Amino acid sequence: MLNRQLKDSLELAVMQFFNWGICTISWRAVAQANIMAAIITDTTLATLTFFLFKKIADQQKDHLFIPWLGYTIGGVLGTISGIYTSLWWFGK
Repeated sequence: MLNRQLKDSLELAVMQFFNWGICTISWRAVAQANIMAAIITDTTLATLTFFLFKKIADQQKDHLFIPWLGYTIGGVLGTISGIYTSLWWFGK
């Protein structure tokens, strides 16, 4: 059971990492009125979010702490990564 929770936690962390990274880049694209970057990031974000919600819905309700931890840590690290990536992509 713990191995399954750790696997789920890692999957959620990776999904959230990319989800929040792309979300952060998307905010920057919108702020700079970069329509093509906004289209690309929003399409990617919508796709990732769909599968992320499906993954969460499939979780066992009585064992959510470890998957929640991965979900949360992945989101924080993804935001940080998205900030640095957007600085590289769009400049300061």
